Amino acid sequence: MNHPNRYLKREFIGDQKLAILSVTKRCNLCCIYCRTEDMWYDVLGQKSKVVDLPKEKWIQVLDHCREVGEVLITGGEPAEYPLLKEFLCFLTENKIRFSLHTNGVSKKWSDVLVYFQNNNLHPDIHLSTELFADMQKEMREGSELPLQFIADVKKLDMAVELKITLH
Repeated sequence: MNHPNRYLKREFIGDQKLAILSVTKRCNLCCIYCRTEDMWYDVLGQKSKVVDLPKEKWIQVLDHCREVGEVLITGGEPAEYPLLKEFLCFLTENKIRFSLHTNGVSKKWSDVLVYFQNNNLHPDIHLSTELFADMQKEMREGSELPLQFIADVKKLDMAVELKITLH
């Protein structure tokens, strides 16, 4: 395995910080505990009219990223960010370590995983899911458990941390 479990435990960070960066408000789901059509769960997200991190802000973001050990890319759903692959390439070129927090059920992940494979990228994946299939369907708008996503990520020798929601 290219990235031992010490990364998921964040032992490598030491005195550095972890930055959590929401790159989009877009999401392929409408989970009942996350948001509704008119309300975003995050107070800052509710106030902002910006849907996607604009490319013009990347350099500004880079300045903040240099001060931390890792950037956790989140959203919404990061796979729904139209510039995700380009943004991850930008971070990689600037030697910024990143991981991704996802629901794992966006149809766009298959293309992103091919991009990872073609560019020899192995970010850690933090996957939010329900424990049981019936709860996944109920809480995450009819969604299936992201089992295929987990299998695909493991084939690429990437670390996956499951964030199970218990109700």
